[in-house]
Amino acid sequence: MLFWRGVANSGKKYFDEAILNYHEAAKILKQYYNAESYDEATYKILSECYRKISIAYYDKNDYDGAIKADQQLADLYYANFDKIEDDNGADAIFALLELSILTLNKESFKKRLVQAQRLENKEDNGEILLIFLEQFGDVVFKKSISGDELSLIIQTIENKVDSIIDNIGKDKVIRLLGYYHWNYNDIVKWVENVRRCNELEINANQYKKFISENADRLILIVKKAHEAQYKLLSKIFAESISSEDDLIK
Repeated sequence: MLFWRGVANSGKKYFDEAILNYHEAAKILKQYYNAESYDEATYKILSECYRKISIAYYDKNDYDGAIKADQQLADLYYANFDKIEDDNGADAIFALLELSILTLNKESFKKRLVQAQRLENKEDNGEILLIFLEQFGDVVFKKSISGDELSLIIQTIENKVDSIIDNIGKDKVIRLLGYYHWNYNDIVKWVENVRRCNELEINANQYKKFISENADRLILIVKKAHEAQYKLLSKIFAESISSEDDLIK
């Protein structure tokens, strides 16, 4: 009941109420959950509570709250990774990698990047996401991007998508990583907000100054990554429809 109340409040954009509902549900579930005696049903709804908490915090631009929830999700997953098969671990690590950029935390970015690189993200949209976040974060924290570097980043993303598409239908199963609150438009809005804050001289620092001065180039990377992923998803969808048609025949 508490979980579904949280879902309802999230839908109404009552994020604080939803977060409270999910936290209460998670508190109750943890009383019955024991990693030593794994129960799949309890695990799934508990992990979904953490997932929903993270999304609610993210939607209200409370990145610190989202980080805490994603870390709880990651901890829960890795306490059970030998018993389950799902994408919760990858989801949480990618979320933490993204959030390390949004909070301009270079040390966290380096740590989360190593974790993300260890994940099995072959031939799926997770591989595209990793390339994008790695390149985007590297540019932000290096505080440098030339026209040639911009072209190379865009070409690298596009080449990877084309490579994955070429393997579709060749005994390759293309898996879609369930990265739950990823939205390229969120990064665009973040870049724009940083630019506006810098123009108003609010909380400006070395990274924000770079972002402000290179906002158009950073937004172009985001948009090209979005186009590349959309191309991949469209191809997968087309292949799925084609397979269904074959079955009907």
